[in-house]
Amino acid sequence: MQRILFFGMAIAIAGCGEAPPQPSDMAAVQDLQMPDLQKPDLKMPDLKMPDLQMPDLQMPDLQMPDLQMPDLQMPDLKMPDLQMPDLQMPDLQMPDLQMPDLLPIPPYFSSPSTLQPGGVGPKGIVAGKFDGDNNWDVAVAWGDTVTGGVTVFRGAGDGQFFAGKTFGTGGFNCFAVQTANFNNLSNNDTNADLVVVNRSSSNVGILFGDGTGSFGAATNVTTSATPNDVIVGDFTNDSPTPKQDVLVVTLGGKTIDLLVGDGLGGFAAAKSFSLPNLGKGVVAGDFNSDGWLDVAATCQDKNVYIFINNKSANGDFVAGVAYGNASLTAPKALATADIDKDGILDLIVPNSGSDVNGNPINTVSIFKGNGSAMKGNGTFADPFTLGTVSNNPNTVRVGDFNKDGKLDFVTANGGGYNMSLFLGTGGGSFAVPPSTFSLGKDPEGLTVADFNNDGKLDVASANNGNLNDVSILLNQFLP
Repeated sequence: MQRILFFGMAIAIAGCGEAPPQPSDMAAVQDLQMPDLQKPDLKMPDLKMPDLQMPDLQMPDLQMPDLQMPDLQMPDLKMPDLQMPDLQMPDLQMPDLQMPDLLPIPPYFSSPSTLQPGGVGPKGIVAGKFDGDNNWDVAVAWGDTVTGGVTVFRGAGDGQFFAGKTFGTGGFNCFAVQTANFNNLSNNDTNADLVVVNRSSSNVGILFGDGTGSFGAATNVTTSATPNDVIVGDFTNDSPTPKQDVLVVTLGGKTIDLLVGDGLGGFAAAKSFSLPNLGKGVVAGDFNSDGWLDVAATCQDKNVYIFINNKSANGDFVAGVAYGNASLTAPKALATADIDKDGILDLIVPNSGSDVNGNPINTVSIFKGNGSAMKGNGTFADPFTLGTVSNNPNTVRVGDFNKDGKLDFVTANGGGYNMSLFLGTGGGSFAVPPSTFSLGKDPEGLTVADFNNDGKLDVASANNGNLNDVSILLNQFLP
């Protein structure tokens, strides 16, 4: 075809009036033009390969190791140092969940050891230091309608006691006992004396101690009918030297009776202040923060009566004011202490009676003292109730039994033959239910002291059951 092409070209040229080329000339032209037109323009491989198949441009963009660097992910997602202290810090959780202030650890008392007073019907008991050896001793009042006495057990200082020694009280059915120094103005006497309630004889017996654990014959002072409980204190605010007075609450007389002491062992005739019903228990405290001792007494009408001191050198009280709204049930003994640490005295009253259906109540009523700025005003809020206590709680004593700085209290439960311990949790609250510890039969009286000199409060109870004994419980709490 090349030959035809060029031959046609020659004809065309010849048709233009020029001589046609010779065959030899045409062949020469063909040899010069063919390689120049085809080789560089149509098949250049160098221009296509780098654009379509460049491995260097695609591989680093798609598989860059910087996108999967383990060093960038591990510290952000799994750093143990950042998570462990926040999620599992035991120091932050343990004090909040197991604070001993919220869950007080109860003390544990030993099984009771027993003492035998030698008479029937032990009811009252008090701890004191009667023989000058600085160990705590106990005095136990006992008796029935035709017998009576007080037995003193001298403490050995290790929780044990020497054999008891009994003294007459000048009366029968000895129901309560307290200790004080009633003749402190006589030859600078410092010996502890005793006052014993002779319920069936309607008097009290004053026994003067000699400092060796022995006591002289009783001096009797008449009271209103059937005294039931007794307290001691300086109700006349004697100056410059206090003189101890005696105050009793009476059943038959329905009174509180004040016997003003002269500091030489003598007492004025009883001055009586009325209750509306049978008087049961009595305590003293400065309820209105005026520096004078006031009186609180439980009454058969289911109330507590507050007698504010009238600040008389001869001894006088404002008429009693009732608190409790008749909500108490057969209240007997009571105690006073600042249980919420507000500087104002409160009251603790066990309820030993039964409801209208005959079911035992077995609770404790707490009366918070009213006032402000760490001063009481002599009034009390309506009580709140703690329970359940074992059967027939009839006596209460206050102390810090687990040494946590918060006041606790114990009740003797006559029908349960045991003692209930309420541990204070602060702010006037107590852990419930209480811990319970065995006593003798029908415990009537309680006293607390450190009988074995280990710095912890122990307990002694007078048991009015048929065994006629005293129980000693040593505090074995390990702080």
